[in-house]
Amino acid sequence: MKYTAEEYYPEGYLQNEYIKPDAVRIMTVHQAKGLEFLAIFVPGLSRNIFPHKKYSGKTAWHFLDRKIIINPDRYDSGNIEDERRLFYVAVTRAKKFLFLTRAVYNERMNKVTSKFLEEAKKSSYIFQYDKHINYSKKSKVESEAEKYAEILLNFSVLEDYYYCPYRFKLSLFYGFVQPIATPQGYGRALHNVVMEIHRKFANKETVKKENLPEIIDRHFYLPYADEKMNENMRQKADKSINDYYNGKIDEFDKIKFVEKDIEIDFGNGVRVNGRIDLVKKKDLDNQEKTYIVDFKTIDKTKGLPINTELSEEQLKIYSIGYNKLTGEDAHFIEIYNLDDNTVDRKILDKEDLGKTKNSIINAADNIRNNQLIKQCEGKKCKTCYSNYLCLPVQKKKEYGVKIGG
Repeated sequence: MKYTAEEYYPEGYLQNEYIKPDAVRIMTVHQAKGLEFLAIFVPGLSRNIFPHKKYSGKTAWHFLDRKIIINPDRYDSGNIEDERRLFYVAVTRAKKFLFLTRAVYNERMNKVTSKFLEEAKKSSYIFQYDKHINYSKKSKVESEAEKYAEILLNFSVLEDYYYCPYRFKLSLFYGFVQPIATPQGYGRALHNVVMEIHRKFANKETVKKENLPEIIDRHFYLPYADEKMNENMRQKADKSINDYYNGKIDEFDKIKFVEKDIEIDFGNGVRVNGRIDLVKKKDLDNQEKTYIVDFKTIDKTKGLPINTELSEEQLKIYSIGYNKLTGEDAHFIEIYNLDDNTVDRKILDKEDLGKTKNSIINAADNIRNNQLIKQCEGKKCKTCYSNYLCLPVQKKKEYGVKIGG
């Protein structure tokens, strides 16, 4: 928690207001907290469902002393006031339309209407279903303000979009995730190690070479690796970190910012946030130059090389953010490969930054309008983790993708 989780999960970080798929999002009331939607359906408004049935038989209080828990009543089932508060959360998620519904499918359990629904009927704003009204007539409900609703992007989101807009749709709209791989966690571990080293030097603390094993121990964790793989990857991590330390020890006093949060407003409700790994200042030809650095590792799940083009786009976004934050221009961007301790450095061009701004605005418009089409390409599709979902059989044969996944 101290070294990796702090500030990583701000309130509302799961909210993606720009997601407008042609689908119904199903979630619990607890998951909906803090979110808002144009239309909300609250089903199951029967007694024993909402409010929830009180548990009978043995409960946790048969084994725990209530005195050791602060405010133990909140953990009791069937607490009507807690359920009422939850119902309030549910109905207030609706921006424009609210539907309160129930269906009798178990005579013993839910034949009685929820007291919350009975109470809601007394409101002058609630109308009961009338079979004489034609509910099938459709009308446009999206306002101009909603058309340009605020859209908050980050590079993790944009990376999927730039790779393939349809993969973005599968991931962000429909929730398909990258399959778990045994080396998963390696890149994050190396990243966290170098960030701790940077933070210590930025705070005028000293990190000696003999301190490195303890720092690596603290961050190195591969939850899905077997013993042999864990041992091999740990050896690689030790070599990478030691090589990085030996090669960069003379530059650690040039660090300006470590993991600096940035947020950029591009207008029309489009914002992009992110976190710059490292900003350093070095003298070049007797002039101080600013370097924006991002640390990468090879994708151990597939052995893929670092996508330099995407990484450069990420650093250009960070450079725009750095300018918004400090009023200063960055001069260079660096992609640092921790696997082999190599650097890909480019001079920043203001014309390129203008193109980056335009590409983000274009991406935001396409996301808002659900214009997320497939960009099939042999080399790209063959290594894409979503190819089993979207490629037809003929394309799989053409690209050499294993049939069936």
